[in-house]
Amino acid sequence: MKFDTAVLIAGGLGTRLYPYTATIPKPLVKVGCYPIMEILIRQLSYYGFNNIFVAVNYRAAQIESYFSSGSSYGVKLSYVRENKRLGTMGPLSIIKELPERFLVVNGDILTDLDFRKLADNHVNYSTNITVGTYKVKHKIAYGVIHSDDRQRIIDFQEKPSIDVDVSMGICAMNQVVRESIPRNQYYGFDDLVFSLLEKGDEINTFYHTGYWRDLGTPDEYQKANEEFETKEKILLCD
Repeated sequence: MKFDTAVLIAGGLGTRLYPYTATIPKPLVKVGCYPIMEILIRQLSYYGFNNIFVAVNYRAAQIESYFSSGSSYGVKLSYVRENKRLGTMGPLSIIKELPERFLVVNGDILTDLDFRKLADNHVNYSTNITVGTYKVKHKIAYGVIHSDDRQRIIDFQEKPSIDVDVSMGICAMNQVVRESIPRNQYYGFDDLVFSLLEKGDEINTFYHTGYWRDLGTPDEYQKANEEFETKEKILLCD
């Protein structure tokens, strides 16, 4: 079965990235000389995902006008307009044409992930959902106290950093998972994971060790722009 379909989630308001999103939607905010979503489309095309659905809402017409049919990138873009905000997973419930397997990609991330490897991993492990994960350092804002069973301090760390695995905003999914998403309701990735765990369904992960940034905040966006020059070729799949 051919695995060549992806869904780009591009309907968010981009409030965390204000003021960059004051006049344009977040997918059109540029990293280097390229809109975020253009970089993702180029990558998906490179890895053989040439059938792409784009879930849009906020300033949808600007996104549709900029990317049009997608033919200039070697892909077919089909736009799905949300009639209200549906979150990161909710839009999947209103896309009827999705095949048995497909990728879901947030439209505000920058990564050098090999999308084909994630898809192959999903197929090889015969799971219904595979979530891309990445390890980040999380800074604790407080002094951390370690106590023994008699409540005596035995160690202390001043504002330590800990490594945690986070979702990359990318996953491979089967139809059976999409069908469990409430139709035309706001439904986030967290809602989906909690629901799957409650039912005891298996959730596979694919760990990425390369480059990844969530461009949802001005700080992360600035860091991405500073790093882009040295990573441009690999991110554009040149």
